[in-house]
Amino acid sequence: MSGSIFKSRIFNAKEIEIEVAATCRWDGSNNLLGSRCFDDLVQEWGVLNKEFYKTLPDCLKAKLIKSSSTPIPKSKVSCVIPYLDNHCYLNDALLGIASQTHKPDMVIIAIDNCTEIVYEKVKFILGMLGGIRKKKIIKFKGFNGPYKMLNQIYDEHVDDGLLWLHDSDDISHPNRLELQLGFMNTHRLDICSSFEISILNKMTRYIQYPLNATRSLLSEPGHCMLWPGSLIKKTLWDSLRGCSDKHKFGADTEFQLRACFISRMGNYPAFLYARRKRSNSLTGSKETGHGSWCREYLNSLYKADYYFRQMQKSKGHDIDLKPRFSSGSIL
Repeated sequence: MSGSIFKSRIFNAKEIEIEVAATCRWDGSNNLLGSRCFDDLVQEWGVLNKEFYKTLPDCLKAKLIKSSSTPIPKSKVSCVIPYLDNHCYLNDALLGIASQTHKPDMVIIAIDNCTEIVYEKVKFILGMLGGIRKKKIIKFKGFNGPYKMLNQIYDEHVDDGLLWLHDSDDISHPNRLELQLGFMNTHRLDICSSFEISILNKMTRYIQYPLNATRSLLSEPGHCMLWPGSLIKKTLWDSLRGCSDKHKFGADTEFQLRACFISRMGNYPAFLYARRKRSNSLTGSKETGHGSWCREYLNSLYKADYYFRQMQKSKGHDIDLKPRFSSGSIL
């Protein structure tokens, strides 16, 4: 990617301080909206990104202006939202999607361990979502986990275009899809994500990722991209045969450690995704969350595979990029 904007020396996720944060009411509460309307939240969100934009180098600003002014190519965008636990944040997630300046072509909600009560609730909420041409609800029996549902949905319901990942308890900035599409097109990316606002236990963190995630991942197997904020080409998904789906957590890391060998991966330099971490979610619980023994063990296996691929690549050998664990394999 020589000659592009990707000159950052950041090689991993990095928490940063933003002075304007004190003037914004990102108070760390999981209930981001509270008594505010969505428009008020977006306005404060805009102030945050404007202040951060001022800190960017002029060369990067020029490139962002170019990507935002470049016509967005016509590509079908399919947004899939895995949903479990019947939590109360789905409304906010769908509100952020419905408010996009560039609407996705299709929104699919995949309900894990679906019951009729949950199905009827989701059906009602999705029915209120305007501006989306196609909307679907897909029911799954039993506990499958997000990756198994994503694999099945992308195989059976999405033929081409772009895959837009979204968690059911997070909120996207209304410009997120439009900005990521323009950035993706300008820099010929296969995967594009953004920076994030991370909220957990009344603590707000502003997480910056490397602009050139491919270069970072080929330097070391770190955490270089926000998975639920990603826009992915379906052709790349098919080339990698989707996610490793035997386990219900951690497969985003495994996917990215395979993708970096054959794709161009980048992050739009703005906070376009607000991520709420719930204590009982797969990333927040003591059993499966960050720092848990099982997640650390799986990450060690994924990193070992990564280094083996690097060794094979250095010898000029073909690289095996199949998922580490399929739902039919044994750990």
